[in-house]
Amino acid sequence: MKITISILTATIVLLSIACSGSSSNKSNSNANLNSGSSNNANAAGSAATTAPDRGQSDITIDGAKVTVEYGRPALKGRDLEAMISPGQEWRMGSNAPTTLTTGVGLKFGDKIINTGRYILKAKLVEPQKWALLIQSEDNATVAEVPMAFQKVDNTAELLTINLENRGDGGRLIVHWGNLTLSADFEKAQPGGVIGQSG
Repeated sequence: MKITISILTATIVLLSIACSGSSSNKSNSNANLNSGSSNNANAAGSAATTAPDRGQSDITIDGAKVTVEYGRPALKGRDLEAMISPGQEWRMGSNAPTTLTTGVGLKFGDKIINTGRYILKAKLVEPQKWALLIQSEDNATVAEVPMAFQKVDNTAELLTINLENRGDGGRLIVHWGNLTLSADFEKAQPGGVIGQSG
């Protein structure tokens, strides 16, 4: 009788250990699955929040900062001149709009813009003849000025927009592929009215 009880006791102990091991393995398995899901979720979150490639250029005029900020699309073998027809507008960038922020009034050609933030676009007037569109943030055009067109030897795969100091003003230069567009500007005199000839 004592032998039978001992056998039953040993059997119960062995069964308890087996169940405990099975539960532990299952728990570890679930932990690994949850860990994998968490890692995948984190990876997806990181990918989703990666900012698009943006470029920025700035200069200082009379102590005030002038900045252009834009997206940098790749040309990928495309022909810019074949991508747009006369009369059409080009965003001069990708994703968020290309913007000009200025802490000083500027004069482009005979057009004056006051301090503030503006959206920049280019318009193909006719083959090899472009205009710079300076728009308010509600897309109303406040100034349209000619841009100099030039074909160059060096090629820019990614769109590049630079601001350069020139005398008392500056120059906006757009370079994509083997084409460049540029527009000069200067500090506006006090009393100028936005969008009007100065």
